[in-house]
Amino acid sequence: MSVASSIPHAIVNVAAGLAVGTAIELVIPSPSSSDSAGQLGFEVVLQSALNGLAIAAVVPLLDPKTDLTYGIPFYAALYASQGTFAARLESASALAKYHSSQFAQRMGLPVSGLGRPTEDPMQF
Repeated sequence: MSVASSIPHAIVNVAAGLAVGTAIELVIPSPSSSDSAGQLGFEVVLQSALNGLAIAAVVPLLDPKTDLTYGIPFYAALYASQGTFAARLESASALAKYHSSQFAQRMGLPVSGLGRPTEDPMQF
C-alpha cells in the first residue's frame, strides 16, 4: 500500500465523517440554557451512543493493509462536525464540577479555592 493511495482514503473518510456527524447533529435538538441537568445528561449519553454506533459501523470497513490513515480523518471529521457535542460536554463538565463542590461543602470536605467550610469566607 502506497502513501499516494491513502489520499483517496482520507478524502472518503473525511466526507463520511462529515456526513455522519451532520446527521447526528440534525437528530439531536440544539442545546438550550434552560435545559435541565437530566435532559443535558440524556442528550450527552444519546449523542455519545450515536457516535459510538457510527464508529462501530466504520471500523469493520477500515483495513490497515489498504488504509494507512487508520480512520483518523473519519474520527476527526465526525467530532468536528458536531459543534453542539463539544458544548454539551463542556456544560455537563461544568455542572458536574458545581455539584461536586456543593457535595463536598455539605460533607465538610475542603474544596480547592473555597477554603474550609468552617472558616469565615471573608477572611483570607
